[in-house]
Amino acid sequence: MKKISVTALAKLGKCERQAYLDYFYGDDHCAVRAAAQRGSSAHEEFARRIAGQDRRCFIASALFGAAAWQAEALRRWRDEWLLRFYLGRYLVKWYYRFSPRVLPLLEQSGWLRRSCATVLEYWIRAARL
Repeated sequence: MKKISVTALAKLGKCERQAYLDYFYGDDHCAVRAAAQRGSSAHEEFARRIAGQDRRCFIASALFGAAAWQAEALRRWRDEWLLRFYLGRYLVKWYYRFSPRVLPLLEQSGWLRRSCATVLEYWIRAARL
């Protein structure tokens, strides 16, 4: 039995069994190639979409949780609206520089945490983000 290198498998982008069969019997099936191309295209599109997303949202993640709808709404607002404009990009850069310094204050003060969460959630709902 011939061995197939890991590099060859990675280049093929297929399961090990399919790569083995293609190696020995040839990959001249149009349906197989078309399906592999569709899968590769879908994977590349997914990777492009995910690569452009920044998951950081320090304050909302600390207040509501990283996967909370409030944090997701703010990330969407940042990605779809703020980052399109120079001033928005500047504000995002400023936020990433200074918001980690605010987190210890939020952790130490319960009333500040509740107040910020209330104001932020009210703003998210009012802006319909």
